[in-house]
Amino acid sequence: MTGSIKYNPYFQLAISIVDNVATLSVNLYGTQSDKNKVNIFLDKFINELQTIAY
Repeated sequence: MTGSIKYNPYFQLAISIVDNVATLSVNLYGTQSDKNKVNIFLDKFINELQTIAY
């Protein structure tokens, strides 16, 4: 399952959990500049997730 697509500019981060497995999906509808900003956000988001102890 994924998040929905919206119109420019739009960004959505969705999470689905099935059988205790989390899946993240990202939808972006925008310009190259929007994509660059989302990439920066996702890099920071991934770094934050990696700091979480199991």
